[in-house]
Amino acid sequence: MSQNNNSRPGRLPASVYRRRRITVLGLAVVVLALFTVGIVLLAQGLTKNTAGPGESQVQAGSGNEQGQDGSQGGAGESDGTNGAGGEPAEPGPDEASGKCPTEAVEISAKTDKPSYKPNSVIKLELGVTNKHNASCAIDVGPQKQTFTVKKDKDTVWSSAFCVSGEQKDQTQVFVAGANKKSVLPWDMIPTDDKCNRTKDTLDPGEYTLVTKLGDIESQPAKFVVEKPEEKKPEGEDKPAGEEKTQDKEQN
Repeated sequence: MSQNNNSRPGRLPASVYRRRRITVLGLAVVVLALFTVGIVLLAQGLTKNTAGPGESQVQAGSGNEQGQDGSQGGAGESDGTNGAGGEPAEPGPDEASGKCPTEAVEISAKTDKPSYKPNSVIKLELGVTNKHNASCAIDVGPQKQTFTVKKDKDTVWSSAFCVSGEQKDQTQVFVAGANKKSVLPWDMIPTDDKCNRTKDTLDPGEYTLVTKLGDIESQPAKFVVEKPEEKKPEGEDKPAGEEKTQDKEQN
């Protein structure tokens, strides 16, 4: 007896194939959507990387104004601000690398007293001020600092004559208007350019101190070395009556 069966052996119902096609189509849509999102993100990333140099410099300047600062390894320091209100300033010529423009860096020279006795210790001061209208970096390392003492036009001593030790970079961020100082005690002993002593102390007279940071030089600061007190001959300070009494006693 034969059985009438219109379905082929092993063939699945049509509804199963429809569900499979729908699933494959849905996956294709998801993959296409993810691919489109990836293209958009990549395009945005390329746009940020190719932004103009002015945009990135302004952002860097704003970050520096939010409190980045350093300290100078001298005897003391003081910082000032110009109250700019936090608005980013236009970038200067050297700000692409964060450095202060040379013309915006002011160097000053100062001594702790206007006059000194021979063989005293003088405190020589080098001041650095950022005159720029934005925060920027200045290398204030010892290898950049020079203290020079002159009498008339002759150099009697310079810190450059006696440089020793390892020279290290000490780049610091100066906010707009900030001032820092480095103080160097000096024993008033003049030397030649080989750091050999030429005298025991400075001669009496007027001297000038000039400081430099790299190629930037200060205005001269004057100071005076006083004449040493003359020793009076023995007995010169005694009253006249006392000297006569001593003479009578001797007679």
